[in-house]
Amino acid sequence: FAFSTDTVLTDVTLLSGYVQDVCGEVSGVWPSGSVYDVLCDIEVLEGDTLTIESGVRVRFTEGTAMVCNGVLQVLGDSTDRVTFTSREASPLPGDWGHVSLYAQGNTITHLDYEFATDGFTGDNVSNTTIDNVVMVGNLSLSANGIYLTNSSDLTLTNNTITVGGDYGIHSYESDNSVVNNNTITGSYSTTIQMEDCDSCHFEGNTLSGHKILELYSSDNLIIHNNQILDFYSGFWLNYSNSVQITSNNIIKPTSSLFGEYHDRWIYNENSHSALIEDNVFSIYSDRSASSWKISSFQSVIRNNDIIVDKWDTDNTYFPIIRANESVISENTFFYSDYGRDHVTFVETEGSENNRSLIESNIINISSSIY
Repeated sequence: FAFSTDTVLTDVTLLSGYVQDVCGEVSGVWPSGSVYDVLCDIEVLEGDTLTIESGVRVRFTEGTAMVCNGVLQVLGDSTDRVTFTSREASPLPGDWGHVSLYAQGNTITHLDYEFATDGFTGDNVSNTTIDNVVMVGNLSLSANGIYLTNSSDLTLTNNTITVGGDYGIHSYESDNSVVNNNTITGSYSTTIQMEDCDSCHFEGNTLSGHKILELYSSDNLIIHNNQILDFYSGFWLNYSNSVQITSNNIIKPTSSLFGEYHDRWIYNENSHSALIEDNVFSIYSDRSASSWKISSFQSVIRNNDIIVDKWDTDNTYFPIIRANESVISENTFFYSDYGRDHVTFVETEGSENNRSLIESNIINISSSIY
C-alpha cells in the first residue's frame, strides 16, 4: 500500500504478517507479527486509541515521528517484543524523531526503541505505564530516555536505558509514582530527576551518572535496595520530609567516568524526619568535596556501613555525617587513611527539647589519625 502525505488512515486492522505503509492519523489495532512502515508523521487523535500487539515492527522513515494526543497501547511480551526502529537500509542514531505522549493512561511494555532522535517525551500523561523498554546505545547523542511533565501515578519499571542526553528519567510533578527495577547507566547530568514527587517509590534500580537522584520537594519517599555505581553526587533530597533511605548500596566506581572523587552521598537539607538505615557506602576518596557526606535533620541514621578508603579533602573538618537533633546509632565506619591525618566522623547538635543521641557506633581505622 502507498499513500500520499495527506492520507487519513483510521481504525486499520490487518492480518498478522502484513506490511503496511502508514501516514497521518492512525488508530485501531496493529496485529501481532505485522510490519508498519511510517512514511510521514503519524498521530493518534485525542479520544482515539492505537493498540500495537506483540511482535509488531514499526519502521520510521528518516525524519518522521509519532504524536499521541490519544492513548497509545504497546503490548509486547517477554517472548515477542515490539520494535520501534529506523526504516533506513543502513540505520543511524537520530534517523527518525521520537514518540510524544499527551494523553493519560498509556501502556508501553516490552518495546525495543532504536535509532531515534530522542526518547519518550510528554505532558499530562498520568497513570501511564512504561515497562520493559530497552533504549540502549543507538539513539542520538543528545537523547534523553523518558522526559515527562505534569504526570502523576506513573509506573516506570524494568527499563534498560543508556542514552547520551542529560537525563535517564525526568518527570516533574509526579506524585505517587513507582520507579522500580530499572537499569539506567551513563554519564547523565542527572540520572533520575523527579522533583515534586510526593509518595514516590524507587526500589531495585541500578544507576550511574553525575547526580543520581534529584528529588527536591518530595515528601514520604521510599528509596530502597538500589545499586549505585559510577557517580559524583548521590541522593539530593532538599526540602523532602519523611524520606526512607534503606538497604541501598553506593559502591566504589566501576570506571573513571567521573574520576575517583565524590561529593555528597545523601543531601537532605531543609528537611526532617528521615530514616537512613542499613545502607552501604563504599567510597575511595573525597578530595573535591567541600561539605559533609550525609546530612539531615531530626532523623534516624542507623546501622549503616560507611567505608572510606581515603579522605583527601583540603578542609579536613567537614564531617562524614552531619545531622542535628538526630539519632545516630549502630553505624560502622571503616577507614583506611593514605592521605590526610584528620577525619571528622559525626557532627551533631541538639536542642533543649530534642537532644541528639549518638550510641553504639563502631569506628574501625587502619592507621593513626587525629
